[in-house]
Amino acid sequence: MSNFIRNPLYIAIGRFDAKAEQPIRFGMKYKLLDTEDIAVGPKNTSETGTYTSMTYFKNKLMFWYPDRKYYLLGKQITDELIKQIALF
Repeated sequence: MSNFIRNPLYIAIGRFDAKAEQPIRFGMKYKLLDTEDIAVGPKNTSETGTYTSMTYFKNKLMFWYPDRKYYLLGKQITDELIKQIALF
């Protein structure tokens, strides 16, 4: 089972509310990546989304993640997606 710990990967948009008892509220989760439990690569794992990062450059929000083998991949997080899953 340890091969599947980080699969699938979800994203949720949070909003800060200084007046709330719990000041960060999250909207609905959205499945961003999924390997569908197909194991590949030298470790024969199906994990996804390990060691990720995000950048904002030239009005584009990019989510960066490794492909489990050799490459760094990017997925654009669009304003439309944020509006679809945001709580506010």
